[in-house]
Amino acid sequence: MILSARGLTARYPGGPADAITGVDLDLAGREMVALVGPNGCGKTTLLRSLLGLLRLRSGQVVVDHRVIGTWSRLELARRIALVPQREETPFSWRVDEMVGFGRYVRRGPLSPMNATDREAIDRALTRCDLLPLRARRVETLSGGEWQRVRVARALAQEADVLFLDEPTASLDLGHEMELLELVRRLVAEGLSALVVTHQLNLAARFADRMVLLAEGRVVASGAPAEVLQADQVSRVFRWPVTVAQSPEGRPQIVPLRDYS
Repeated sequence: MILSARGLTARYPGGPADAITGVDLDLAGREMVALVGPNGCGKTTLLRSLLGLLRLRSGQVVVDHRVIGTWSRLELARRIALVPQREETPFSWRVDEMVGFGRYVRRGPLSPMNATDREAIDRALTRCDLLPLRARRVETLSGGEWQRVRVARALAQEADVLFLDEPTASLDLGHEMELLELVRRLVAEGLSALVVTHQLNLAARFADRMVLLAEGRVVASGAPAEVLQADQVSRVFRWPVTVAQSPEGRPQIVPLRDYS
């Protein structure tokens, strides 16, 4: 097991209540886990807790058999790469320059780029189908292209684990599918991925396992068909749903109309 969390309880400073309570989560090698739930249920809070960015009230996170607090930030960045939910860049960087920022954890911000760094950048660009765009300025990219650049930057860190916080936010259908196909391919090539998403149906089609949060607690965890039960999803999202199947046989949530 690459990452194991047990009994995580955390509260933001000054917060009136715990944001997550007693959460367990595991991530194995070559596995894609989707963390899902309604707005404000604690998904991003859990991600921050797993990375040691939010102090725990109780519980423990272990990465590669080491408690998270024993890792330096640099060591952890070489193991886990984060694609955050929101990001703005005020400068007109080229695509290859932006991807190259992922090399800081390997060489430091003041060290000159060497052949190893350039090879890692080229590999990341290739894996994310960005070589034809390497000289483009990031402000000229589409939303889907910009997301691929951010994933490529994470890959340039040469970490074994990807954390992605709402990676398909603001993307259209085609770009959503393109990005999740990319993540799925990276997992098949050997990475592990923890994906925070509101998109239940995309998560069900691509993830090996799903973790459903509600009000800061794990409601269900397991294969998509085990988690996406109609009564359970209806209760958590406070809306009636039924469950259909995708062409691959994965569960797909269909919200029902309210004709009252």
